[in-house]
Amino acid sequence: MIKPGTRSQRSIRNVNLTLQYHYRYLGLWIVLCLAFMLGMHFFVYLWIQDRFAGVESVISDLHVAYIELQNYVVAGLAFATVVASIGIVALAKLTAHRIAGPYIHLQRTFDSIRDGHLEERLHFRDYDKLDHIAKSFNSMMDAVAKTKHDA
Repeated sequence: MIKPGTRSQRSIRNVNLTLQYHYRYLGLWIVLCLAFMLGMHFFVYLWIQDRFAGVESVISDLHVAYIELQNYVVAGLAFATVVASIGIVALAKLTAHRIAGPYIHLQRTFDSIRDGHLEERLHFRDYDKLDHIAKSFNSMMDAVAKTKHDA
């Protein structure tokens, strides 16, 4: 069981908050990958048709080999489609979490400050590349807290 207030619990809560963004990115990745896979299926089909054009009418053994090759290619493409679909879902979730995470963190920080917690400071993950925003925001909050303390 995850203890309340731990990093793991916050990560799970962040993933749940980013669910609204997952569908947007999932749709985008699905459209892009389906277009790629359909194109791949089409070109493989054209290659098979071109490679074996007229062969099946000459020798029946080659016709059987042609049908078997076509079945193997279709099975391979179906397997690739399933694997790619799983990858699409994982990539969409990762993309949504990485993009929406800083936005949700900003929203929580602003809400906390609005509720009167002026000691709240902004910190981002290293890979968010938003350190300059956090430093500026934290400097501003230090000045606000100092002004309020002096008054």
